[in-house]
Amino acid sequence: NPIADLGEKVDLPLVQVLVKDRPEGGEMMLAANAWRDRLNAVLTANFFSEGVQVRGLFNGKTYAVKDGAIEDELEPFGVRVYLVDGSDRAPGGVARVGVSLTRVGGPAKPAAGADSRFA
Repeated sequence: NPIADLGEKVDLPLVQVLVKDRPEGGEMMLAANAWRDRLNAVLTANFFSEGVQVRGLFNGKTYAVKDGAIEDELEPFGVRVYLVDGSDRAPGGVARVGVSLTRVGGPAKPAAGADSRFA
């Protein structure tokens, strides 16, 4: 449980993921870091198979699929949109996604004037 590993109680998953079919084919996967710390996320998906291409919509980065997973570092409260091409998942088919997390470095420092509840 990635929540227990960070030693603090929270009410939401640390990284939330949503998968949607794209009209032109393939999938769009969104991952949102709901935590104040930088997290390294290993995202596994049942549609990450050999030959699948994953790229970031806004950052233009290409992510290597290895053993059914991609890896990315999510900044505090950061969001990624991944475009997935070449999967054999049928439109509307089941999308199973797993997330494994580790904290990168120490806790993020709140900006000056930030709400101290998140310090």
